[in-house]
Parts: sequence; C-alpha cells; structure tokens
Amino acid sequence: MTEVRRALVTGAARGIGLAIAERLAEEGWQVVATDRDVTPLAGVVRAGITPAPLDVTDRPAVAALLDGMDTIDLAVCNAGISGRIGPPGTLPPGAFAEVLRVNLLGVFITAQEAARRMMAGSAIVTVASRSHLSSANAVHYGMSKGAVVALTRAMASAWRWRGISVNAVSPGLTDTDILRSLGDDHVARMASLEPGGAPLDPAVMAGAVAWLASPEGRHVRGQNLLVDDGKSIGMTPW
Repeated sequence: MTEVRRALVTGAARGIGLAIAERLAEEGWQVVATDRDVTPLAGVVRAGITPAPLDVTDRPAVAALLDGMDTIDLAVCNAGISGRIGPPGTLPPGAFAEVLRVNLLGVFITAQEAARRMMAGSAIVTVASRSHLSSANAVHYGMSKGAVVALTRAMASAWRWRGISVNAVSPGLTDTDILRSLGDDHVARMASLEPGGAPLDPAVMAGAVAWLASPEGRHVRGQNLLVDDGKSIGMTPW
C-alpha cells in the first residue's frame, strides 16, 4: 500500500502557491491549500488538493487546521503580501508592521506549529524572495524576506536533530498577480533587466520546492535557493 504524504501550502489561491500545490498533487501528495482570500481559493478544485481558508497569523486557526490533517510531512510557508510600494521615506509605520506580521510572523507560526506535529523525514520550505538582496522601493517587503531567510537557517539548525529539513526558495521576477498589478509598462521595464527578458513561470518555483521536499532534497538543510535565472549573480560580463 502506497504511503500517503500530506502537505500544507499557504498562500495557495493563486500564483506561486497554487503552482506549488498543483505540482505536489501531481507527484502524489495530498495537499491542503490555504489562503485568507476565500474567493479565488474557492476555485482551487483539483485532484489531491483540498482548499481551506486560513489566516497564517492566527495561531489557534493554524493549529486547528494542522490537527485536522492527521499527519503533516511537508509545510510550504508561502503566504505573504507585498504591501505599499514606494521609497522608504514614504512608508507609514502601520504598513511596515503589517507586512512584517504576515511575511515573517505568519511563516514562523506556520512552521512552528507544523514542526510540533512532524516526524523525522519531514520538510519545511519557506518562500522568501530575491528582493531580500535589495528592495529600495519596497524596503519592508525585502526586509521581511531577508528575515525569513535568517529564520529558515535558525529553524534548520534547531530541527535537523529531529530529522526535519528546513530550506528557503527565493524567487526572482515571477509572473504573478502581484507583479501584474504594477502595470504593463512597469513590468516590461523590470523584465528587460532580467537575463531571460521575461518573468519566470510560477511552475519553476514549484519545481524547486518539490525537489527540496523530495527524499534527495531533504538532505539539504538551511539553504536559500535563489531561482532567478542568475540575475542575483551580478552584472553582465563586459
């Protein structure tokens, strides 16, 4: 009898989260796909995927959902928000705090509650961002993702002794609703600076997460995998 593998994917109503949930389901995982935005989540009806409304900053709700899953072999902490875009001097304190609350505290709550219920051989994958390297017009977003990378390394160090692997994936420019909301002209300018000249497909990120969740990938611990066509390496040779 084939062993049932159960995964939780947060922020899975669309974009990278949805692509991850679909990829895992294709590989035989039973996936609980969550999002606080219930309207698009209601349309996530796929074989092997169960949609469930969830605010990742609500610890009792996260705990209750995980208790209802029976077992948890993989947690993908993807839920996040971009917040208000603009120079640091224009950023209200409330906007800064909200991004930090969702993007960092939400990841911590989800990972911590999942780890409490995991056995050896389980995995946690956080979704950070290339913007943790530089984000002049979204300082709160980039900072929160940098904190996710640091948190990932800390959790990996602590939980490796329990046989739980913890890693991060940092997407580069990716074709998501958040990106498209910036407008066609802005997206075109950003894409022109990418090595491939276009945003990456969310399925590329899903492939990275799926590998880290695989038996081979679980031997990787505390790493941040930058998936950005190599833009983060530096400037083009001249």
